[in-house]
Amino acid sequence: YVGDTTDIIVMRQGLELIRKKLIGVLAKLSRFAEEYKDMPCMAYTHCQPAQPTTVGKRATLWANELVMDLQEIDHRLATLQLRGVKGTTGTQASFMELFKGDADKIRAVDASIAEEMGVTLIKSAYSTNIKERRDISTAIFDEQGNMVAQAEHVPMHLGSLLGIIKEIYKKFPPITIRKGDMFIGNDPYNGGGTHLPDITIAAPVFSRERLIGWVANLAHHSDVGGKVPGSTSGDATSIFQEGLKIPLVYLCREGVLNKDIVDFIQSNSRLPEERYGDLQAQIAANRVGIKRMEEAYGKYGNKLTASMAELQEYAERRLRAGIARLKDGVYNFTDYIDDAGIASPNPIKITVEVTVKGDELSLNFAGTDNEVAGPVNVTKNGLLATAFYSLKALIDPSIPSNAGIYRAFTVQT
Repeated sequence: YVGDTTDIIVMRQGLELIRKKLIGVLAKLSRFAEEYKDMPCMAYTHCQPAQPTTVGKRATLWANELVMDLQEIDHRLATLQLRGVKGTTGTQASFMELFKGDADKIRAVDASIAEEMGVTLIKSAYSTNIKERRDISTAIFDEQGNMVAQAEHVPMHLGSLLGIIKEIYKKFPPITIRKGDMFIGNDPYNGGGTHLPDITIAAPVFSRERLIGWVANLAHHSDVGGKVPGSTSGDATSIFQEGLKIPLVYLCREGVLNKDIVDFIQSNSRLPEERYGDLQAQIAANRVGIKRMEEAYGKYGNKLTASMAELQEYAERRLRAGIARLKDGVYNFTDYIDDAGIASPNPIKITVEVTVKGDELSLNFAGTDNEVAGPVNVTKNGLLATAFYSLKALIDPSIPSNAGIYRAFTVQT
């Protein structure tokens, strides 16, 4: 593998940590194999009848597999190479010169802010849906509204917050936005999540009078009205049957809560007290994110805001490097959903054509059936999230989640 300085540092640290843990597990397995070498047990193999064996033999088999894994890690460590000056772009070189060792720290700070927002939301929420299922997402953004870091809670949410800030800018000019403002919405076609129960709250972050970024979080509320309790109906044929549709509006204005909005949401829910508690938890999560970003800017200054663009480029480079390892070609696959309920009883086709060329990848869903009268339709952001999660899982699970990843592949519908 050939990469930039930050790439190599992160990969080497990760591989060495995995190697250290595997050596510890191998030592325990070896002791286990010796201590229980004659203890009888059954070996289960996928789709095969169980076979009698001993614990010692099974542990020895696993230990041998670990030895092979360690050999592979040693090989990868030996082949890590630092890209030469000739292969480094001006942006990458200037970034490394600018940060002088702070690059990894700032990247970790961005991720930790998003993670702490998620912990705050989970621990402060009222509903089981958020506290136990953790059906949430939290993220931070740069001044332009590009996602910089997102805590990874629900795979489907990896792209759900992508457009929220830019949708806010369409409705509210940046010059009108003030410190202490917060915006709320749930329309999946205009900056919301994947469906109406996903309520998003976003807030700008200022340093004195300068806008330095944004924080936002999304939470699945257990009831926002609609035809059935829980707002998710298996026989819904329209989005309006799912619940209350909230356009992007001010939830807070210069630090003052717009209680009329909260009352309106509560009056349309079967669980009004729970809605109030969860909305307050979302506001609290954003306030934590704002505070942490202000602290980070106080420590790193313009390095923090300048790093946001580089972090996106870094994610793009990582994904492109993974795509480049794939074999060039055009690949097709088609599958079917059984149906979409009573109103759409026929199978629904989902087809994709994947084209790989160098470090570029495109996904074309043009052959997929049109939307149907049932609760199975997917928004564009939901499709992007699904595509990224699949690529991330298959190519490089350690790629950071930010807007840069979406520059490495295209999606047509």
